[in-house]
Amino acid sequence: MNERSPNDSNGAAPFCAIGIDVGGTKIAAGLVTFPDATVRERHERPTQPKRGGAALLDDVFGLAEDLAAQARSLGLRADAIGLGLCELIDPQGEVMSANCVAWKGVDVRECLSSIAPTFVEADVRAGALSEALFGAGRGRRTFLYVTVGTGISCCLVIDGQPFAGARGATGTMASSPLSV
Repeated sequence: MNERSPNDSNGAAPFCAIGIDVGGTKIAAGLVTFPDATVRERHERPTQPKRGGAALLDDVFGLAEDLAAQARSLGLRADAIGLGLCELIDPQGEVMSANCVAWKGVDVRECLSSIAPTFVEADVRAGALSEALFGAGRGRRTFLYVTVGTGISCCLVIDGQPFAGARGATGTMASSPLSV
């Protein structure tokens, strides 16, 4: 396993991560290097969730493979994959709902682990953490992150960390029926 972390500054190659956001209407993916959070490559495609969970997982896997290849072409290695999903995700990264993406009970981490170690999180908590580390929430002790998309979600950030709630399912306030 790679011993580098996003905060290493010893002159080694930067920590390189693949970020994937699976939403109700689109899948957005990027190749990012740290510690400066530079986006090196971006890809986007429609989600089309009515095709089913397996087709969506194939799309996500293909995007991750493409970005890992892009990393290699830049002389980097994909050190990790972070996947934000528009579903309820427990603290262990297990998908707990299937309101939009039919992955409840599917081991998404295992599927992507052949590319790089994978972390699955609710998209609202992943977004809140990003804002705490790199965006408008940086340096703020407490704030509320709200996102409006296919659904409406929020996440309270306390001491720079997204609050997961007692069961890890905090965040969803409302959702829209999909017409895609």
